[in-house]
Amino acid sequence: MTPVADQMLAEFPAVSDTSKLVNEFGVHNAKSAVSDVRGIGGIYLDVDTYIQGEEFISLMQRITGIDDLQYDPWYYGAGTHENFHGAGLEAHYDFNIHPHTAYHRRLNAIIYLNKDWQPEWAGDISFHTDPWDLKNDQKKTVIPEFNRCVIFETTESSWHSVGRVSLPPEERHRSRKSFTIYLYTKSRPAEETAPEHGTVYVPPPLPSHIRAGHVLTEADMEEVNRNLEQRHDYLKQMYKREYRFSSVIEDLKRQIGDWKRASRLPLAGAATILSVREPIYPDGWMGERTSFQLRIDRPAATLVFRFWQLDAIDYSTAITGTVNGVRATVAAGPAFTEMEIPGPFAPGEMLDVVLEVDRTRRGSESDMRQISVQLSAVEFR
Repeated sequence: MTPVADQMLAEFPAVSDTSKLVNEFGVHNAKSAVSDVRGIGGIYLDVDTYIQGEEFISLMQRITGIDDLQYDPWYYGAGTHENFHGAGLEAHYDFNIHPHTAYHRRLNAIIYLNKDWQPEWAGDISFHTDPWDLKNDQKKTVIPEFNRCVIFETTESSWHSVGRVSLPPEERHRSRKSFTIYLYTKSRPAEETAPEHGTVYVPPPLPSHIRAGHVLTEADMEEVNRNLEQRHDYLKQMYKREYRFSSVIEDLKRQIGDWKRASRLPLAGAATILSVREPIYPDGWMGERTSFQLRIDRPAATLVFRFWQLDAIDYSTAITGTVNGVRATVAAGPAFTEMEIPGPFAPGEMLDVVLEVDRTRRGSESDMRQISVQLSAVEFR
């Protein structure tokens, strides 16, 4: 008995016009996805309520050994997926960071909702060892049988593909249907962590049956040309993305140059700023490291740094200051923290100052900077 899966299939959201379906590059792809799961209503409300509950999360943690899994209320990239005739996915591994929470994507769970699905119709999921290695790539294929659930980790090597759905003309009212859940953690082991990226695809190679001595048929040529078109489309989109990124990088370089030229330090007392090598942001926030050089103008006994951290932060940040080889470390909690470097400091003396922190965080949903604490004052006493 599969009453929940039966009901999910019965209430699966319908697509009125498959000709309007496109992929992330704007190219036609006969695949539909609905991420507003609660908006579907009916049984999907019950399923959504269950998968965000303790029973489901605990089960997934026991199965996978991954602790502190987090439900995604946005179903970003997840929800219902429907592949029509001709739709599939080339070998790829998935995006790794949630765009809203910055959590790490850790698990995919795919529940198939296809009744009486025949293996020759494809739509199966295959797991690859390395699709870049054309000669040695190996794969394991799983048929999308009704109510089967496939669970796998999201890593930089979790290569998988979806076979192109191939339905006979009399069966093209069908489609490959699935319900997909992605789970996240707030952090992940350092050795598994990679810079934030989107989904990474490998364009398809030549079909395996095309080898020396094989006589090409019309069908072969259609498949070869289709693969070449996909490769060209992918390369074209990658070049467009590279140009966009290059534009962003150039803009960031200009901003960094402006910040360096306009760098200010909240300096009070008997010293002059000679240079700022690694500046703070214009609003006073530090990143991972700040460094600058000062010249002492009047005698002083102590150099004091004053830091501020949001009251809402529930952890302490270790800050290390190094001034001409003299080091000090403080733990900055919510509100204000001071760090003192003992002198004395004499007029004309040059000070090389480096401030470092042990952790940073994203500023906010809309602020992509990695910030730590605010440097609110540099004083001589």
